[in-house]
Amino acid sequence: MFSINKPWDRLHTAVVGSAYSTGRFDWIEYTDIRRELEIIAQETQEDLDHLAHILTSFDVQVLRPDINLVPAQTLPPVAPRDDLLMLQDVMYVLNNDRASGYESIVAHVGSQNNLVHTHDQPDNHGANVYDMGDMIYYSVDHIQDLHKSETWFTTFCDQRPRRRYYNVGHLDGWWCAPTPGVIAASRDHERFAFQQLFFQHHFPGWQVHYLNETFQGLDQRAWHSETHPPDSEFARWVNSHIPHWLGCASETVFEINILVIDHELCITGQDHPVLRDSLKQKGCHLVVAPLRHQTFWDLGIHCATADLHRVRNSN
Repeated sequence: MFSINKPWDRLHTAVVGSAYSTGRFDWIEYTDIRRELEIIAQETQEDLDHLAHILTSFDVQVLRPDINLVPAQTLPPVAPRDDLLMLQDVMYVLNNDRASGYESIVAHVGSQNNLVHTHDQPDNHGANVYDMGDMIYYSVDHIQDLHKSETWFTTFCDQRPRRRYYNVGHLDGWWCAPTPGVIAASRDHERFAFQQLFFQHHFPGWQVHYLNETFQGLDQRAWHSETHPPDSEFARWVNSHIPHWLGCASETVFEINILVIDHELCITGQDHPVLRDSLKQKGCHLVVAPLRHQTFWDLGIHCATADLHRVRNSN
């Protein structure tokens, strides 16, 4: 049976996301636009394949979504953690347009004698729920949805102690604990003192590294890149035709979106020397697996994966 006890137990089985193949963009009539999307999708798939290869080299069993079962024009399952959640030995699958792509994965988990629940609460997924073993931390994308999230917990795991992060947005966009005793966080520029109090109270004695001191909280929702400036035809088309594919990369600190292999090894898409040194002092090695189009998808390594099974250890 698959199960997860603590986030630093050895990762045994995980999902790695998938992007569309170049043949899946025939619904776009503009040749130049279609070609640019094909390049982004192809290079994203290459990077995700490379990530899967790294995990396999660490003896992690890797499962992938079936992209051919996902309807056209749907945001591809590049971020399975936004759809899947494993709490102890129960799997929760969000009922959305990408759910069909996970059918073989769900079947595989079910074959391990695990319970699988399909649900419709969009805030309760692996990017918003962080099970530390003795405490579940969670967040919601919008405060008005808090009651729905609480109802979900009452329905599915009311006996587990839980604590809501004080702010809204994906929890794995706010902080992570790559190894016991270390937290990497995105600085809250509006309520920094309150954020500090949260970590001091709930994680006394832990090192907390705020990795985005230069970000001043000015969100830029429209996507663009060095290759595609804001006034380019491609950037204008993307922002007007597929805004549901885009997050808000301007507020994302990709360095904290970390996948833990175990307490001695973790993977990030973007290096940070302060965090690397802090982890090294704890005996934890940081591996970098770049995602070339992370800002397009608003995608980090943690989001690009989903834990299914971890083998218990003594740490």
